[in-house]
Amino acid sequence: MALITCPECGKEISDSAMACPNCGKPMNQYYAEEPKKKKKGLGCLMGIGVLCFLLGILAVTCPDKKAHRERISSEISAVVMSEVNEESNVFAGIIASAVAGPLVNHVLDEMLVVDSYGIVSIGRLKNIDDGKDRIVSIGAANYVFSGLNEEKIKKYVEDQLK
Repeated sequence: MALITCPECGKEISDSAMACPNCGKPMNQYYAEEPKKKKKGLGCLMGIGVLCFLLGILAVTCPDKKAHRERISSEISAVVMSEVNEESNVFAGIIASAVAGPLVNHVLDEMLVVDSYGIVSIGRLKNIDDGKDRIVSIGAANYVFSGLNEEKIKKYVEDQLK
């Protein structure tokens, strides 16, 4: 004969008892302790806490205007230098390397606008396509993704040099 716990009052009673002698709760011979229901509140609270933590990390690592400018500038400078290197003119390469970086940075300082939305930032150049802004970069998790390709950069540089 084993002892079980009465689910009503918590007292130990015989597993063969028809009812709890303490509180009168009916027992049957097939009685097994009812499984305790899991509380969902703690799990949900922990899940929300982890989500908030991750969103906080993303917000802290959201790239700023400087990161967008550096990424776009390096891409434009690389295209300009590859064009100059194709010319195989050493003198032109020296001049281009001296002028391209500062010129690109000056233009980006004037035209690049970065909007921050907490966990993501969007870089756009003002007045590029017929007076309209163009999205050129998206930043998230401390990295800037550029939407520029070589053709767009060449067109942009040619337009600026006119």
